[in-house]
Amino acid sequence: MPYDHATHLVSTWLTNDGTFVREAGNQAAGDPSGEALKEWVRHLLWGTPQGLSGTDLHAIAQVRDGISANDFEDIDWPSIRHDLLGD
Repeated sequence: MPYDHATHLVSTWLTNDGTFVREAGNQAAGDPSGEALKEWVRHLLWGTPQGLSGTDLHAIAQVRDGISANDFEDIDWPSIRHDLLGD
């Protein structure tokens, strides 16, 4: 099954972003379903994350602007988990 746009966008962001890749991996490692990762990413995209720099906030805004809230609900979180952990 090919990646949909939202899954690809979020996976690419998380696996390549030096600020978020470690915590994303931690979130993914603790929950095979991907729900913990999903809620953490939801907070980054639509919550009010504290202590982030302008560059990080810009990256978050780009991802958020690239997907809709409905697309977010359809993301294949187990696939992103696999991309992060390589398992």
